[in-house]
Amino acid sequence: MSKLILLTGGFPYGKGETFLETEIVFLARKFTTIHIIALDCTTSHKRDLPKNVSSENFNVPNSILTKILALRFLVNKLFWKELLIIKISYNKSVSLSILKTMLISLARANSINKKLSGYIHKDNNLVLYSYWCDDSALAIAFEKSKNKKTIGITRIHRWDVYFEESQINYLPFRQFIANNCNMIYAISKDGMYSAIREWQINPNKIQVSRLGISNKFKIKLDKSKKTFHITSCSNIIAIKRVHLIAEALTNLKDINLKWTHFGNGPERERIESVIKKIPKSIEVILKGSVSNHAIYSFYNIERPNLFINVSSSEGVPVSIMEAMSFGTPVIATNVGGNSEIVTHQNGYLLEVDPTPEKVAETIELFYNLSIDEKNKLRKIAYETWETEYNAKKNYAQFTAEVLSL
Repeated sequence: MSKLILLTGGFPYGKGETFLETEIVFLARKFTTIHIIALDCTTSHKRDLPKNVSSENFNVPNSILTKILALRFLVNKLFWKELLIIKISYNKSVSLSILKTMLISLARANSINKKLSGYIHKDNNLVLYSYWCDDSALAIAFEKSKNKKTIGITRIHRWDVYFEESQINYLPFRQFIANNCNMIYAISKDGMYSAIREWQINPNKIQVSRLGISNKFKIKLDKSKKTFHITSCSNIIAIKRVHLIAEALTNLKDINLKWTHFGNGPERERIESVIKKIPKSIEVILKGSVSNHAIYSFYNIERPNLFINVSSSEGVPVSIMEAMSFGTPVIATNVGGNSEIVTHQNGYLLEVDPTPEKVAETIELFYNLSIDEKNKLRKIAYETWETEYNAKKNYAQFTAEVLSL
């Protein structure tokens, strides 16, 4: 049995990183103690945790003075080595934005590493785990470069994988992180292959370890034609393109259906303006931010016919896993790892940038299927979750692999 230190963005504080609510339960069964260090969190509200899990909120210094003091890393050997990697390996020009990112990343990672040092003793059987491959993963890599006995790992998802997701088309110190951590766990094959290709790292230092969700509810098949119900679940932000769903519905003139969206965000007003143009035969409900428990209860009672995700970028969305765990077929864009969970057997995979007309056409295609054809898609959607994204299997395997390092 080992001790685990888990670095998160905010979990268990606030409402974010809900997917960790499931993973932490499985981790707590195999580690003697777990201590979570939540970074960049602005609330003291804490969710319930297993008895052997403790947590603290550590806000990494980010003041103007801190940024000025980051200039001291100009003499750091790793800084100059990274410059060569950017120029020679990545064949990129070094902009002022990249230089700032490198220095601030080193400063933040140094602060996090000092925090970690207070928990590390030579006789500890300790695992350091960064949920995101960011400055916390770099801090773990710092520790690993000094202390080979400690196990250091990180997950990679979407924004922390693809260079193009960054405004400066660059993510700092990826080779150093890969070289020093024991293993990097990608949540999708697409993320793994992209990291190997873009970061130019050793393929032996990275492997796929899928996320998963738990669901005690059983699949329910349709027995008769009922109100056609579409659902979607995401923050209402630009990258999620929720407006594309609303715009698609304006093209469905002769279909009676209901669309329910879970989630909120800065683009809500834009969605509401489009909703005004949707035919009256279509009912729209914007639920806003609700708990996972409420969403599960809704899926179990309502048994939606179809789930839609039209994001411009994804890892493998937990929202799709959740929908499929209730046997809900999915329409999704072919971005990131979506093609690893959505197929023509359990739904429909759209091109990366579909038009509203194409989304509407796909909705109508599914709408016109017979009940038997829809139920066939339901069964395969459920089987996809059960075999590939079931938390019990995935997290048990992940934990066993980490403990074997």
